[in-house]
Amino acid sequence: MDLQNLNAEKENEKSYKKINFYGMSKLCNILMVVELSHRLKDTGVTANSLHPGLVRTDILNDINVFGFQLLLPLVKLFTKSAWEGAQTSIYLAVSPEVDDISGKYFVDCRVKKTVKRNGYDLELAHKLWELSEKYVGLKADHLEHCVQYL
Repeated sequence: MDLQNLNAEKENEKSYKKINFYGMSKLCNILMVVELSHRLKDTGVTANSLHPGLVRTDILNDINVFGFQLLLPLVKLFTKSAWEGAQTSIYLAVSPEVDDISGKYFVDCRVKKTVKRNGYDLELAHKLWELSEKYVGLKADHLEHCVQYL
């Protein structure tokens, strides 16, 4: 991941691929949770990320890739209902089994041991966090004080 090119300013039209930047955005979500978890250590608050799976929602109707709408009935056979897609979020929110698990990535209510592309890289997560603070003009120095109100 090129931290100096998160907004794809250096990409030209030929090398820019939406799917690559979509994947990078998902990796950034995981890395931010890894860093948040590190910052919340010893507070009793946990932070995890998750993949709900391909969920059968109306967003599928808005995909404008050539031929996708013709394949949509077939694609829907392999998707989860909204209820099924919500299960990992619910599990992480209420299950005592994950009370002490933080900074992990979950799929189908289980920790995904391997995350592609440096998903558990602590140094990269820290650098991304600091860069994000710079981009949004905020600093999370007082995170510990916020935790006491949760």
